[in-house]
Amino acid sequence: MVDDPFALLRDAGAACREAGVAYAVIGAVARNAWASPRATADVDLAAVIPSRVVCDRLVAALSARGFVAVQVAGGEDDEPPDLLRLERPTGVVRRLDVLVAKTAFEREAVSSAVPFDLGGMHPVVGPEHLVVYKLIAGRPQDLEDAAEVVRTRALDGRPIAEDVVRRWAAAWDVADRLDELLRRSGERS
Repeated sequence: MVDDPFALLRDAGAACREAGVAYAVIGAVARNAWASPRATADVDLAAVIPSRVVCDRLVAALSARGFVAVQVAGGEDDEPPDLLRLERPTGVVRRLDVLVAKTAFEREAVSSAVPFDLGGMHPVVGPEHLVVYKLIAGRPQDLEDAAEVVRTRALDGRPIAEDVVRRWAAAWDVADRLDELLRRSGERS
């Protein structure tokens, strides 16, 4: 039984390494690396999966660790899907979402991830990329997560690299969300 996100992440990370897939932690677990923790019921990863063959290898490695695929979204023929949603049959934290890194932003987020101890060493997207992921998602909890990362980094004397966030926010057409976030966070008036 998986009782915490770190146990699920440990198995997911091992499966990625076994399948030869570069990955980075995103979502609430990454948010908890950069800001004060909040509860979460799933683990989210971004993964560079270059082909359907590699995707199948990853799914097999995850299946061997008790994961069952419940949704595979997107992808054509030899193309890997856009999203893999897997679950374990039991446990408090059971769901794993793997977003396939297909864009330049996603690949940069994975390649520049920072090693972080999350019950074991795992690559975690940097705070700037995480803020952009959260702005893209745009749900109220995601926007609050982004604001908390910005606030925490500022309070720690290590503010986010606004140029990186602005570049990708513009590319994803979420610059208005960024402006509002910075205004609310006291980073801009």
